Amino acid sequence: MRSPGSRFTPLALTALVVLAGCASDEPGAGDDPVVDASTPAGVETATPVPSEEPSVEPEEATDAPVPTDEEAASDDPEDAGQGDADPDLIDGVRTNDFNRLPQQLGALERISSQTDPQTHVAVLEYMAPDQSARSQVRIVLPTNADGSASPVTSDSHDEFVVGYDSMIDAFEGQGHDVIERTASTPSHEWWCAEALETQNGVDHALCQSFAHGRLVEVQHLSVAEADAAARNDRVDELLADLSQGLVGLA
Repeated sequence: MRSPGSRFTPLALTALVVLAGCASDEPGAGDDPVVDASTPAGVETATPVPSEEPSVEPEEATDAPVPTDEEAASDDPEDAGQGDADPDLIDGVRTNDFNRLPQQLGALERISSQTDPQTHVAVLEYMAPDQSARSQVRIVLPTNADGSASPVTSDSHDEFVVGYDSMIDAFEGQGHDVIERTASTPSHEWWCAEALETQNGVDHALCQSFAHGRLVEVQHLSVAEADAAARNDRVDELLADLSQGLVGLA
């Protein structure tokens, strides 16, 4: 199991640098292309080339028994309901399905989306039209040492606990005071940690929940806001829209 702080510390150090340097970039500029959810990563498509139908030589008679229809069907893993299960499919949702999350979360609009079924990771980024706020949504399916899936089904899952602890460690490691709270939506409970003015007038919030066996992490940066209620309302609106989108995937 990873030690606390191993997940969020690199992100916290770079912090998306949205308002401290990247705010002047055009939204979407330089973003990696969106992975089409209909085509699994690593699968190439090609146009079939017509060819002449080959001649068929008569088969020699054999004494081997001819399988019955029932026997032939049982040899087909798909028909028999057997075969290797798709490790990326949890609760009827695959990694590429997260491309179908809302294009807008609260006041933020999506600027990029990346999914990788091989590593079971999806990363989506959102930005306010005036570039006053930016969020990154990271969704990951934890795996065991042997590569098998380890779905998150409660907040007591090791990855959930380590993930939340790493949020706290990331902020405290940089000398920031941490504000902890929970945010509830009709479908999800979010654990949040926040540090104020971490980067020249930028507030930094990290929230975490789980859905479809995945750990869902939200990192939100915004122009510093002294009013705690107003600050929390903006984050809560984002989390409510995200929660609704997650429910709609199943």
